[in-house]
Amino acid sequence: MAQRALQTTGDGAWDWNPQTGVAQLFDECKRILGYAPDEFPDDLREWMARVHPDDLAQVEHDLTAYYSGETASYRSEHRLRCKDGSWRCGTATQRCTGWRGRHPARPTSSSYTPTGTHLA
Repeated sequence: MAQRALQTTGDGAWDWNPQTGVAQLFDECKRILGYAPDEFPDDLREWMARVHPDDLAQVEHDLTAYYSGETASYRSEHRLRCKDGSWRCGTATQRCTGWRGRHPARPTSSSYTPTGTHLA
C-alpha cells in the first residue's frame, strides 16, 4: 500500500539504519534516476557516489548534523546523477521517532522528492 502511494506522488523511499549501516533504496527511488530495481544496489555509498560534486559537502554536513543530534530531522536539496548522465534535483528527507540520547535509534520515514532536472 505504501509503495503504491509513493508511486502516485512520484516520491521515492529510502531507509538507512545508522547503527547497522544497512541502506535500502526502494524501487521508485531507483526509477526516479532511470534505473531498473535490479540495476542499483541497496547501498548508501552508491547513492552518495551519485550526488553532484558541488552538493556533496553540504549533503554530508546535513547528514552529520542530523545523526549527531544537532537537528531534529534531515532535509537536503541536492542533485543526483541519473543513469543517462543527466542531473536530477530533489529533496531527501528523513525523520526519527526513536532516539538513544541525542542519537537516532532508528529512522522511521525517508523520502526523495524529485523537483526537476538540471544539467551540470
